[in-house]
Amino acid sequence: MIKENSYSPDKRLKTVSDYLKKPLPVLIIIAVLFLISQTPEYILEVLPEELKSLFETQNELRKALLKISGAITVLYSLSFIVRRTKLLDNIARVFKKKSITERLAKAVEQLGDTNSLKTRLGGIYALERIARDSEKDHWSVMEVLTAFVREDSPVKKEEKDYTSGKKVGADIQAILTVIGRRKKVRSEPGSIVLNFSYLREVNLKGAVLRRADLVRADFAGADLRGVNLRGADLRGADLRRANLMGAVLVRADFREADLREANLSGAFLMEANLEGVNLKGSHLGRTFLMGANLRGADLEGAHVKGAHTQGTVLVGAVLVGAVLVKADLIGANLRGANLKRANFRKANLTGADLMEADLTEAKNLTHEQLSKVKILYKTNLDSNLLEKVKEKYPHLLEDRYL
Repeated sequence: MIKENSYSPDKRLKTVSDYLKKPLPVLIIIAVLFLISQTPEYILEVLPEELKSLFETQNELRKALLKISGAITVLYSLSFIVRRTKLLDNIARVFKKKSITERLAKAVEQLGDTNSLKTRLGGIYALERIARDSEKDHWSVMEVLTAFVREDSPVKKEEKDYTSGKKVGADIQAILTVIGRRKKVRSEPGSIVLNFSYLREVNLKGAVLRRADLVRADFAGADLRGVNLRGADLRGADLRRANLMGAVLVRADFREADLREANLSGAFLMEANLEGVNLKGSHLGRTFLMGANLRGADLEGAHVKGAHTQGTVLVGAVLVGAVLVKADLIGANLRGANLKRANFRKANLTGADLMEADLTEAKNLTHEQLSKVKILYKTNLDSNLLEKVKEKYPHLLEDRYL
């Protein structure tokens, strides 16, 4: 049988405590400490001057050596701490990477669950957290989410009637919400790709989708207020009745897009390409169209009250019945545009090129407004308006500006 060791820290402390309670040992300890404190002074008093100086020199040397050794000890300790910290950081990064990889795999697995909407939503928000926590994995997460949208919600070619279209699922809306509120990282290898995606009546209010690929995407009836689509590719996109109030659409490409009855009030369309776009019945009040290309666009019945269109190219545009009340058309290129029955009340046509344009049956159009245009050569005007222009501004009907 092993005998238990009778020694213990508690017993030792108790013995020392009992020892200090005795008066004689305490007095001896105090006396020894006193002698130790007074001995150096006594020795210095009895020593000769030569030995005193030597003693002081040696003492100073000892102090210097102690300081040097102390500094070396501190530096060694610091280097040890730094090495240990780096080691711990490396270990933490390895574990974090492993953790993110495991989280990513699990989230993608959840996203692919076709039987449970709740599981898919959990996977979507788990991916959002990964994108937020790891800048390195941010773009991979975006590619996973956008690929899911394209695969799960593709545009159906036979779906032409706006009223008959079904709404997108809650999981697709959740993904778009995540994409819309994401914080763009410093460097991204590409742009958001949602081309040929069925996204009717989705809510992307205030989303940032600069330079996004949205070719042939179906955004009919979508809430796109304040969305940032600067430089986005929207060729052939369906934007019927979409709400784009205050949207940033600078340099966006809308060629062949359908914008019938879309609300573009206050939108920024500077230098946007709207060639051949269907804008029938759309709202363009207070819209910024400076430098936009509307060549061949159809603005029949469009409301352009207060729009800013300086330098806009509207060559061959169809503006039959367009409401151009208080429209700012300074310097607009309307050569060959069909402006039949358009309402020009208080519109500013200063410097506008109206050569070969059709202005027959135009409403609220005065010869004073036409006096400020650049040219009216071969322009179709109502007879009474043409007579007044011939009488007062015949030079505008000449071809000398060609």
